[in-house]
Amino acid sequence: MSDTDQISKILQDTTPATTTILVSMVLDETGSMEVCKDATIGGFNEYLSTLRQMVGQVLVTLTKFNSDKTEVVYTACPI
Repeated sequence: MSDTDQISKILQDTTPATTTILVSMVLDETGSMEVCKDATIGGFNEYLSTLRQMVGQVLVTLTKFNSDKTEVVYTACPI
């Protein structure tokens, strides 16, 4: 069982349907991360897929940064 699956199971077992889960993700887009870009995108998408299966409301905030700037892409967006 992957770490994501384990987290999902714990949250589903302990989270009432009326709960709102807030998830904040920070994405590093600096040049040093280029070597793991595909794995990062795959992991990000897998995690979003897991979050979509959660009981209750899930709100996601995504912040990305590189050497020049930091940008909040989404703030408390339902998925």
